[in-house]
Amino acid sequence: MKSIKIAIIFCAGLSLAFLVLFLINRQYDYSWPLATDIVGHYGDFIGGFVGSLLSVVLLYYTFRSQIAESKENAKVYIKQQFNETFFHLLHQYNSIVETFSARVESEETALHGKEALHYYVQQMQTEFDNGEFYENRKEAVGCFMNFYAAHEDFTPIYYRTLYRIFDMIETTNIDDDEKVKYAKIVRSQLTDSELVLLRYNAMTAYGRKMRKYVVNYNLLKHMPAMGLLEYRKWRKMLTQSMQNKLNVVLYLLRKNIHDLEPNQPTLAHTSSRAKYHVNVTMKDEGREVKIDFHRNLNSTVLGNDEFSCFETMPLSVIGELLEEWLKEIFIFSLLGIKEKKNKVLITKKIDTTSSKEHLTISVNSKTKKPLNVCGKTLGTENLCHQPSA
Repeated sequence: MKSIKIAIIFCAGLSLAFLVLFLINRQYDYSWPLATDIVGHYGDFIGGFVGSLLSVVLLYYTFRSQIAESKENAKVYIKQQFNETFFHLLHQYNSIVETFSARVESEETALHGKEALHYYVQQMQTEFDNGEFYENRKEAVGCFMNFYAAHEDFTPIYYRTLYRIFDMIETTNIDDDEKVKYAKIVRSQLTDSELVLLRYNAMTAYGRKMRKYVVNYNLLKHMPAMGLLEYRKWRKMLTQSMQNKLNVVLYLLRKNIHDLEPNQPTLAHTSSRAKYHVNVTMKDEGREVKIDFHRNLNSTVLGNDEFSCFETMPLSVIGELLEEWLKEIFIFSLLGIKEKKNKVLITKKIDTTSSKEHLTISVNSKTKKPLNVCGKTLGTENLCHQPSA
């Protein structure tokens, strides 16, 4: 609209300029009547030249407006089609989940859907916890594959449907912000048990194509650490309530690492009465992350505080746990994706006095490149499809 106004003003100015040129080259005799033929020639000229020029300009902007409107209509149509397909697939996913069932010996009725999936994850944890040789992730993935094979009428369809949903989100011509919004909708549907299973599936050949979506859309953001089979050592030390509290502490640790920025290189998490204090610091432009864990032995913590999960743990055990969780954050959760992969060196140091304990863990990039965490490159503000909530 602004351009059209400029064109009209230009044509009006051009007409006025021609009028001035026309008038200054004339001789005037006010005793004679107006020479209408001359004025008519001027009007014909203005109407023919300037009018045609204005028509061309208006026609151009009309076509441009129609093209823009057509593009907008096409985007609206694509969005409508995407919406319909997306929510149809989401409904299909939920329907597939409801077909899954588990027969519990102590119950008269079978469990269905997400409750049944949760039951099987608990069964896998029990099996893993009681085994003699289940010590690493390879064995944990093997345990998952036993589950996958035992329910092959469900698991392939379930994971293919999830893959199809995220593949459609990624490949549809919509804004990145819209893609993140739809990814969040799907992520909000996934229970803790589903996140654990999704993580193990992505570590197998069956989940290779899904890995980039798991990382780029940060699908494992809310995955509970204590749900992982290989965390049996710490799971055995804690009640279910304490495991839940530990999940909160580890989630906030990962979140603080992810949220580090050049203008905010340090974030902290403190318990009630300041007994526990955890600092997370980014150094060397994102090439190093340092964790400082402090415990004041002369203080107490409230029973409902999430840090109370550490009350019965020696500092050495806490150090092993945090080191393992940092490996999960910087290595395993990136699922071997080449452009996201970190090569890191993790070092640990413990200092104790009669009143305080201090644990320091540093994660350093071996390649001198900034570290990646949850798909984000530390030291930059560049996010790749990162759902933040």
